Amino acid sequence: MRGPVKTSGDTLLRTATRYSAGRCLALCLLTVASAGTGLLLPYVLGRTVDALLAAHSAGGGDPAGGDAAHWLVLCAALLGGLTLLDCCESVLTGATSARTTAWLRRRLVRHVLAVGPGATARFPAGDLVARLVGGTAQAGPAPATVAALAATLVLPVGAIAALALTDLWLAAAFLAGAPALALLLRAFARASSDCVAAYLRAQGSIATRLTEAIGGARTIAAARTADREAARVLEPLPELSHQGLRLWRVQGRASAGAVALAPLLQIAVIATAGLLLLHHRLSVGELLAASRYAVLATGVGVLVGDLAALVRTRAAAQRLGEVLDEPAPQHGDAQLAPGGGRLELRGVTARRDGRTVLDHIDLTVPAGETLAVVGASGAGKSLLAALAGRLADPDEGTVLLDGTPLPELGRTELRAAIGYAFERPALLGDTLADTIALGPDPRTPDADRGALGPDPRTPDADRVALGPDPRTPDADRVALGPDPRTPDADRGALGPDPRTPDADRGALGPDPRTPDADRVALGPDPRTPDADRVALGPDPRTPDADRVALGPDPRPPHGDRVLRAAEAAHADGFVRRLPDGYATACADAPLSGGEVQRLGLARAFAHGGRLLVLDDALSSLDMITEREIAAALLRHAPGTTRLVVAHRATTAARASTVAWLDAGRLRALGPHARLWNDPAYRAVFAGDGASRTDEAAGAAGADRDSEADGADGATGAGGAA
Repeated sequence: MRGPVKTSGDTLLRTATRYSAGRCLALCLLTVASAGTGLLLPYVLGRTVDALLAAHSAGGGDPAGGDAAHWLVLCAALLGGLTLLDCCESVLTGATSARTTAWLRRRLVRHVLAVGPGATARFPAGDLVARLVGGTAQAGPAPATVAALAATLVLPVGAIAALALTDLWLAAAFLAGAPALALLLRAFARASSDCVAAYLRAQGSIATRLTEAIGGARTIAAARTADREAARVLEPLPELSHQGLRLWRVQGRASAGAVALAPLLQIAVIATAGLLLLHHRLSVGELLAASRYAVLATGVGVLVGDLAALVRTRAAAQRLGEVLDEPAPQHGDAQLAPGGGRLELRGVTARRDGRTVLDHIDLTVPAGETLAVVGASGAGKSLLAALAGRLADPDEGTVLLDGTPLPELGRTELRAAIGYAFERPALLGDTLADTIALGPDPRTPDADRGALGPDPRTPDADRVALGPDPRTPDADRVALGPDPRTPDADRGALGPDPRTPDADRGALGPDPRTPDADRVALGPDPRTPDADRVALGPDPRTPDADRVALGPDPRPPHGDRVLRAAEAAHADGFVRRLPDGYATACADAPLSGGEVQRLGLARAFAHGGRLLVLDDALSSLDMITEREIAAALLRHAPGTTRLVVAHRATTAARASTVAWLDAGRLRALGPHARLWNDPAYRAVFAGDGASRTDEAAGAAGADRDSEADGADGATGAGGAA
C-alpha cells in the first residue's frame, strides 16, 4: 500500500493559487499593467519636458501649445490610469486573499474532522486552532503576493531595459552594483524564513497552553493558582519576543543595506547621464527619465516587503501542510450484511506514544447483548470503545461488525450503524433539539427501536407513558369519565338509562334517539362527527389537538424521534422547564454537567443503529438517574448491541457480560456476579462511591441476567464465557 502523500507548504500554495487561478490571472494582469504604466510615465515626462523646452526656445508661441500640449494630456492620462489601476489592484488583492484564506480553512477543518481524534493526538487543540486561524490568515495572501511579486520583478527589469534603450552606458552603470543587491536579497530571504518559522512555533505553544488553562479554569480558581498558571501560559513569550525582534533586525539590516546601496546606484546612473548630457548624447528630458528609471530599478524597499510577505506565507503554509500530512482513515464502499450488531475484535493491538495500551484482544459480543468494559485507570477502556466504532484504528488485528471489517464500510454506512455517547459531550447545533438530532436521521420504519423501545405508533406501545391511545374507541375515558354507551354506566350520576324507551322522560325530556329531539337542551348528537366539539375541545384524534388548551406544541421540531430519545435519557423534564423548551439555544441553556451528559445520551439514543457505545457516559449522573437510564438502556432489545464503559458496580451488574481489562490485556470475561468473587475485581470499583448493599444488589441482578442469557453472552480470550 502506498503511504500518504506529503503535502509540503509549496505544494499547498500552488494548489491554493490554482484554486484562485482566475483572480490571480486578473491580478497579475492588473499589476503588470500598473508596472507598464509606471515604466511609460518617466518616458512621457521626459518628452513633455523636452517639448516645453523646445517651445520656450522657439519663442513667440504658447509653451502649452503644439506637441507640448499633447504630451501634457498624455501625462495626465497616465497618472489617472495609474491611480485607477492601483485602486483595482487593492480591491482585487483583498478579495483574492480573503477567498483563499476561506478555502484553506475549509480544507483544513474538513481534513481535521476526517482524521478525527487522531488529529489532536499529534497536535494539541490550541496549536490546531492557531494553525487554522492564524496560519491560514498568513498563508491566504499567497496568490496575491505571487501576483504582486511578478509586477515587482517587472518594474526593475523594465527599468533596466529602459536605461539600456536610452543609452547602454546607463544600464552598464546600474548593473555594476546589481550583484551586491542580489546577495542582499538572498541573505534576507534565508534569515527571515528561519525567524518566521520559530515565531509561529512559539505562537502555537502559547495558544496550546491558553486553551488548556481555559479548559481548567474552575480547577485553577479553586486551587488559587491563577498567577502561576498565567506564568506557565506566557512562558514561551520571551522566545516569541526574541524571534519577533530577530525578524525585525533581519528586515532592518536588509532595508539599511538597500538604503545604502540604492542611492549609490542612482548616483552612478545620474552621473553617467550627466556626462552623456554634456556630450550632447542625452536631452534634459532623457536625463529626467533616466533618473526616474534608476529609482524604479533600485526599488529594493518594495522588493524586500514582497519577499518578507512571501516568506511568511511559505512558513505558515509549511505548518498547514503538517496538519494535512496527517493521514485520514480510508473508507471502503461495502454495505453491512443483515444482522443485529454482532461485534468482533480479532487479535487487536493498539499502541499510543510507543506504549502498548491494548495487547492482542480477542472478543466477541453477540447481537443484542450488552458488554460492560471495566478496569483500572489506564487499562485501555476508552481506547477499546474508540476501536469498536472506528474512532481509532488498531495497529494490529481487525474489528468487525456483523462479519464486515469496519475499514471496508462506507463512511455513511459506518456512522449510521454505530452511535456514541461520551463523558463530556459537545452540544453542537443551534438548539437543544438540534444537538439531540445531530447525525444521520433514521429513515427506516424500525430505526432506533433498540435504543428507544417499542414504536409508539403500534397498538398499546408505551401507553403507560403516553396515556390511552386517542385513536381507539375508549380514548380519553380517564378525562371524560365512564363510557355513557356502557349499560348502567355511572347511572347514579347520570340518572336512568337514556337508552331505555321513555325512561324518565320527564326529567330528561323527549327521547334523545329521536332525530333532532330536544337538541337545544342536550346539544348536538354526540354520535355524529364533530359533535359537541365546543364542550369537549378539538378532536383528540387529529394532529395538534387541544393546542389551545395545552399551549404551544411541546414536541421538538425534529419530531417524535428526538422526543422519545430525550424521554429515554431522562432529559425531557428539564428541557421542557426551560423558557423555550427544545428551541432553547445551546449557548444560552443553563445546564449542569449531568444534564449535558443526559443530552449526549439522548443524542446517542436518537441515533440508534446496530451498535451503541457509551464511553463513561453515565459518570456525571446521580445514582437514581443512572439506575433508571441503565435499566432502560440495558433491557433486552433485539437489534442493538451495547458496549458500555462502566465505573460503577451497579452498571456492570446489569450488563449481560463484563470484560475486565487489566494492563491492556483481557483478564477475565463473564457475568458480574461470577467476577465479583475475585477480590481484585471488587477493587476496581473501590472508589465508585457505591455502597456494599448496592453492589450486592447489582451482583444478584447480574447473576439472574446471566442465568437467563445462558450461552448467549460474549466470548473472548482470557476469560470465562
